Amino acid sequence: MLFQVGGQGTRPTFFEMAATQQLPSSLRAALAYSIG
Repeated sequence: MLFQVGGQGTRPTFFEMAATQQLPSSLRAALAYSIG
């Protein structure tokens, strides 16, 4: 995935949180479910 840059898929990065702020809540929830 795009957000797993350093191989750490458990901790959200600054770029990931910044990107999710630009998304609708539905997509944000879907991303949070798929990542977390």
